[in-house]
Amino acid sequence: MYQFTVTPTPKKVGDLRVYQFRVTEIAVQPASEWLIEDLPNLVTLVSFRSYLFDGDNAASFQPELGLKAAWTAGSLDHLTGQSTTTAVDTLINDFTRIPLFLPDGRIYGRSKPDDTAVGITTDLVLVAGVV
Repeated sequence: MYQFTVTPTPKKVGDLRVYQFRVTEIAVQPASEWLIEDLPNLVTLVSFRSYLFDGDNAASFQPELGLKAAWTAGSLDHLTGQSTTTAVDTLINDFTRIPLFLPDGRIYGRSKPDDTAVGITTDLVLVAGVV
């Protein structure tokens, strides 16, 4: 049965409010989705890292972020994601600064393994406002 946990680590760096999150997923299916809530409406995504640490049946994964539950890739609710699939035991490391408007203060994520995966960890770093 799919489960996810979100571990927040809020910080203040100078005048910036920084939000660090670690999302740990267990028994991940291709359509499994996680959620981070209670975010400011305007943030900048500064780091999006994901690691499939136990593939089970999965040979690859392709993590993505969205604004709404069950968003469609390429729609207005699709924020960003890995454009190509990546093999098991590979760290996806994206440090692109992406300003995001989150009308509901939420980010949804999908790791999208090609089959059942035992464990995937995703780390996000967001900064309040546009930086």
